[in-house]
Formats: sequence, structure tokens, C-alpha cells
Amino acid sequence: MMESANRSRRRHRTQVAKRALTLTRDYALYRCVQECETNETFVAGLNGYRQDVLDAAHRLAAPADVGTLEAMIRRTAREIERRYNAEFASMCDRLPCRPDTIRSTFSDVTREIFRDGINYGRIASLFAFSGAFAVHGIKHGIHDMIAVVPILTADFVDEYLAEWIDAHGGWDGFVAHFRNHPRIDRSTAWEKMIAVGGMVAAGAAGLALAALRFT
Repeated sequence: MMESANRSRRRHRTQVAKRALTLTRDYALYRCVQECETNETFVAGLNGYRQDVLDAAHRLAAPADVGTLEAMIRRTAREIERRYNAEFASMCDRLPCRPDTIRSTFSDVTREIFRDGINYGRIASLFAFSGAFAVHGIKHGIHDMIAVVPILTADFVDEYLAEWIDAHGGWDGFVAHFRNHPRIDRSTAWEKMIAVGGMVAAGAAGLALAALRFT
């Protein structure tokens, strides 16, 4: 019976991580579409890159095609980026963005987000960072960020977050949490979400981010 329960938990954990992959891909593509609409340099930098991916991005951006969970992640993650636009820009400018540093940089930041624990606010922060990091990488000519960042996010969720998410209502719990907390109060948790002091040492090992997280 214990073995059966363990198999069930592993299955749920895998399902949570697989969903994180599609959710991050949706948000990264959504952010690319937004960037294309406002940044001519970004469009020029894409230079027709993988038209199938760009077409998918535009389809995903259509409100009629967005599920409830995807819409909630877009709303919460994008609001984090908007609220802290200058901080996100400053942080991304400090992050090393080369093919050989993507994984270590992503790991440094995401571990910091959850350094003091897990909650759905910090999970929203994870999606916000993933989208911003994907756009940042594309701006530096790493077009595969559209594919790489969702994989890194799903791997992180699988290793560190899936068990917690499964125990707190799964991805439906994410939707329920933000339905119950629809307003963003800058003076409380959101005010503490980002206080970035990015110091990057060789190989990103010395990356110090004071708080990319919610309380």
C-alpha cells in the first residue's frame, strides 16, 4: 500500500511539473508577443526566427484561447513585472546571459526566490522571472530561450515545488489563491517582493538577490 501511495505521489508530482512546462511556455510566448508590439528592436532581433513559434505566440496571445490558469498566471506575473519594471530591468542587466551560463543563472535566482519557503505568491514570482529572463535572453540573441526557460522552470518545479503544489490544491490552488486575493497591496507582500542587489561573480556563483519573493 505504501508503494502504491508513493507511485501516486510521484505521478502527481510529474503531472504538476509537466503543467509547469506548458504554463511557462505560454507566459514566455505571451511576453514575446507583448515585446513585439512595443519594441521594434526586439522584432528586428528575432529576424523571422522560427516562424512557427512566433505564430504560436500570437495564437496564445488571443484571449479566446487562454485557459483560466494561464490567464491567472499572465495577470499575476505580468503585474509583478509592471510594478517592479525598473528593478526587473536592473536585475536582468546584471545577469550573465550566455548559453553556458543560462542554467546556473536561472538556478541562482530561483533558489533565492524560495529561500525562505514556498507559497503561491512566490510561485507567481517564478513565472514572472521566467518570462523576463526569456525575453532578456532573446534580446541577447539567444532565441532558444523560448524553449530552454520552460524546461528549466519545469525541472525546478519537479525538484523543489511539485510536492508542495500538489499538497495545496495543485494548480487549481494557484487560481483559488489569487481569486481570493485579487487586489495587489503594494504596501504589504508586494512591497517586499523585489529588493534586488545583484552582484555577479565569476560564473554567476556570487549572484546575490536580496528578495525576489513574496511573504
